Amino acid sequence: MSDQRFADVNRAWLQMFGYSRDEVLGLNGVDLGLWCDLEVRTAALARMKELGHIDGIESRFRRHDGTVRDMAFAAVRVRIGAEDCMLCSFVDITPQREAARLLAQQAHDLEQEVSRR
Repeated sequence: MSDQRFADVNRAWLQMFGYSRDEVLGLNGVDLGLWCDLEVRTAALARMKELGHIDGIESRFRRHDGTVRDMAFAAVRVRIGAEDCMLCSFVDITPQREAARLLAQQAHDLEQEVSRR
């Protein structure tokens, strides 16, 4: 867990981030430029070391093609043989965030229109 290097990734992760398995194994999220906000990563790792798990963390991540997506992730510390590892899961929440932004904008526009009348 000390270097957070990818030991394996599943097909869903590869699709979500747009990489091939060979491109990620042995590297970490910083090496790949996944994290848009390194402070969130630092805080998540500190909490992981303290508690042994994290959940409900939301941040922006950069895909292989450069597009940025909002994601929620969780992780738990697991022991595999002599290795201390992290099992992580990611959920793309970009559609929900975009819908919330659109709804807020529409509410604002409606309030402006009511004010003008």
